[in-house]
Amino acid sequence: MSKAYVNDERHPDLPPPASTVGAVGWMREHLFSSPANILMTVVSIGLLAYVVPPMVSWLFTSAVWSGGADACRANPDAACWTFVGARFDQFVYGFYEKTERWRVDIMLILLFAGIAALVYEKTPGRKWIGMFMLIGYPILSWIMLLGGDWGTPNISLYNVIVVLLPIVGIALLSYDRLPSARTIGIVLTAFYLLAIALLLGLTAAGKTELWIGSTVIYSLVRLDTIIITLIPFLGLFALTKSGEMERRGTIGIAMLVVFAILVLGFFFDLPAPSSLDMTLVDRVVVVSMVEVPTKQWGGFMLTLVIALTGIVASLPLGVLLALGRRSNMPAIRVLCVVFIEFWRGVPLITVLFMASVMLPLFLPPGVSFDQLLRALIGVALFSAAYMAEVVRGGLQAIPKGQYEGADSLGLTYWQKMRLIILPQALKIVIPGIVNTFIGLFKDTTLVLIIGLFDLLGAVQASIADPNWNAKSVAYTGYVFTAFVFWVCCYGMSQYSRYLERKLHTGHKR
Repeated sequence: MSKAYVNDERHPDLPPPASTVGAVGWMREHLFSSPANILMTVVSIGLLAYVVPPMVSWLFTSAVWSGGADACRANPDAACWTFVGARFDQFVYGFYEKTERWRVDIMLILLFAGIAALVYEKTPGRKWIGMFMLIGYPILSWIMLLGGDWGTPNISLYNVIVVLLPIVGIALLSYDRLPSARTIGIVLTAFYLLAIALLLGLTAAGKTELWIGSTVIYSLVRLDTIIITLIPFLGLFALTKSGEMERRGTIGIAMLVVFAILVLGFFFDLPAPSSLDMTLVDRVVVVSMVEVPTKQWGGFMLTLVIALTGIVASLPLGVLLALGRRSNMPAIRVLCVVFIEFWRGVPLITVLFMASVMLPLFLPPGVSFDQLLRALIGVALFSAAYMAEVVRGGLQAIPKGQYEGADSLGLTYWQKMRLIILPQALKIVIPGIVNTFIGLFKDTTLVLIIGLFDLLGAVQASIADPNWNAKSVAYTGYVFTAFVFWVCCYGMSQYSRYLERKLHTGHKR
């Protein structure tokens, strides 16, 4: 008889059937899993075989890649990519000055670099990069693209020290949770006294070339200046002595109000004698570039300017409008409802037309806004109304228990919204937010109605050139425009899906 055998080791797992893994398994599951699926797959393959070869031939193999308009006329049944190459600069820059297009290039490189840094999670200082792209980049872009002389206004060095430094000190010390308030107060007070001593010393030494017509001695003996100087000292002393006093923030706010009233009186009600000049210099020019009026902006650059302005402005405005529409204060709620319903009930093309043609009629004589600026304001307000409804949907999707839990913790309204409600609501409506952004990006083509030539307008203007009257020129221009818009919109869509996956916390979707 054979002896019994017991295997005490685990056998290795058998591999899955070859027909269920790899490309074959994927096709069996997705393309040939049922008779209906097999029929749809066969029909789709037939349509692709019918459409793709002619499309590839028209776009690439038979297309005109070199030569001029004559080459495109000789081959009218294929794409004329030489037209795109010849007018590419116009498609990107519009009618921007050729010698100044380096400014556009710098801002485009900075934009793409900033987006790449924000997308890459391991980028150091992403928070600060995001703040720069949200606040600093639009301001820098306007200065760079518009050009001209940018510098400081007429200003007095003494007034800067008297006004700016105490405001900063009071604002910092009014923050209830700020540690080391006494130390900060001492440092600011010491710096304040040293600055005043420096100005007096320079004046006594006759170094008046540092500012024109210095009136430091005169200003120090003026009653309003003495009050303005004493208020910050007394306020800083009270704040630093108060320690953890509950009313420290209230004292700081009250001081700011009194200080602002005194400052307004100092600058407007009690001006210096006409014989004394309070200015440091007439103007300190920081940036000086050739001014390029906005009517010369165009192409893809203008599309990005309008789209990015609308995107950056619409989200915070939309959040505020959504919160206002759900507010318990009737006046705020009614104002937000009227604003949202008005802008949602008017087509964007009407908004642009009103902003361009009708708005100047309601302004006082001699007051006017740049045409592009009027369009940017109209687009921002229009998209903010739609964004408000998207955000409101997210707020209503949050369970009531989240609001009650935040109230039970003793959080204020803004703490509750910032820390608990809005993070959840915005995560829920990411698809709606990005959908609004994509719609806004495509709606930028409507600015052509008010004489602004964005990418589509630049392409249409080039197609109308009689030197390029070939049959395929128009088709090629529109295909190029569609491809650019598709790339940008598809990129936003994919990034939104990435955010959804990243922020998914296990809730059922």
